[in-house]
Amino acid sequence: MDAPPLSVDSLLFVPTLWMLMFGTFAVVGTVTALSYMAPALSAGSTAGRL
Repeated sequence: MDAPPLSVDSLLFVPTLWMLMFGTFAVVGTVTALSYMAPALSAGSTAGRL
């Protein structure tokens, strides 16, 4: 009866790790995409205004 708690802990611990990893990857990806898109959008808007 010692195995169930360990398995439950591992099952609860692994998804949180994956969620944290995917969350960080999503944040980094969105930040990089915005950093790449922001200059182009700002340049296009300024060029359109000029």
